[in-house]
Amino acid sequence: MSGNVLAICGSTRLGSASASLIQYLAHDTDQVITPFISLDKLPPFDPNHPDLLLQKHTEATHQLKTARSLLIITPEHLHSIPATLKSLLEWTNGASLLAEIRIVSIVYTPVAPRGRFAKNHLEDILKALNTNHILSELIHHTDLAFDTNGKLRHNHIPELLSGVKEIL
Repeated sequence: MSGNVLAICGSTRLGSASASLIQYLAHDTDQVITPFISLDKLPPFDPNHPDLLLQKHTEATHQLKTARSLLIITPEHLHSIPATLKSLLEWTNGASLLAEIRIVSIVYTPVAPRGRFAKNHLEDILKALNTNHILSELIHHTDLAFDTNGKLRHNHIPELLSGVKEIL
């Protein structure tokens, strides 16, 4: 992906593994990866006010409108994606904010078999939004992990990250 890569962290937890993976990719690629504003700064989707994101959250809207590529890295929550990420994706629907953006998504969760339902759910949502979703991966902490400082501890699947980095 060439151009501005916007990274959305599906986790709002401080020091999350998803945030560590975004930071790792940001330092290990030639692309500039800009973090999206924290999802906890956005209100829950409200179908009665579908333009609220455009009107009140200009920073988020600007980031989405100017991105050429989108990297979504998210944990699994109850066999799905976090509600805050789902809410953001719902906000983008009416304004078609993701229509022109190439998207790579990674569900990053502790151990197999966890994550497969969240991966499928995210793929279904991105398909419903008619996005250009070019790659979807499931990575487990048992294959790729970071220490408490966000430094790569082990990586048993370097070829997977190589593929993601090539696309970025």
